[in-house]
Amino acid sequence: MKAEEVFPVAEFVRDEMAARGWGECDLIHRLGADAHAAWLAALILNPMPGVLVDDDTAARLACAFGTSAALWLRLDAQWQAANPSASPVDAVPSKHGEAA
Repeated sequence: MKAEEVFPVAEFVRDEMAARGWGECDLIHRLGADAHAAWLAALILNPMPGVLVDDDTAARLACAFGTSAALWLRLDAQWQAANPSASPVDAVPSKHGEAA
């Protein structure tokens, strides 16, 4: 896949929501309707650079959209690989509180 064909997970989520006629509340409900789901929806829809999709988020997205968790993990990995400046590696603190 070419870099210009790689998009952040948030873009895929917004496209899928639009195709289904969902709003943010619909997404929250389908992500689990709890405080963590509301936080995830906000994070997904307004991503911060370097935030990776973890296993829990991928599983919730898979359940919400009827896909596999692997799809969301793969989409995020492709985005991170194509956009190294968005990678969290430089911002991850070490055990001593210093950037790695």
